[in-house]
Amino acid sequence: MAEIINTINSFPYNGISAAKLIANSSFESRLISLEKGAKLTPHISNKDALLVLLEGQIDFHIEETTFKLKPFQGLSFKKNETHWVDAIVNSKFLLLR
Repeated sequence: MAEIINTINSFPYNGISAAKLIANSSFESRLISLEKGAKLTPHISNKDALLVLLEGQIDFHIEETTFKLKPFQGLSFKKNETHWVDAIVNSKFLLLR
């Protein structure tokens, strides 16, 4: 059954917030919001992933490389790569994996 999801517009900027939008045995999508200055600490993903920036501006770090993302830009990355995120301004992104 189809379902309209209104979470994105109303999702708050309060430090770091995350919500699982959809998940099944082969796919997951998460909405993440970062308040200006918030940082996701270094971590790894157990699946290949795609990040799509919806609002704001972030620095996305993978190993020794930094990508400066603006709204509607996406970045794909492989599992088991150390990565972290810095919010330059209030930002929201989708993580698809």
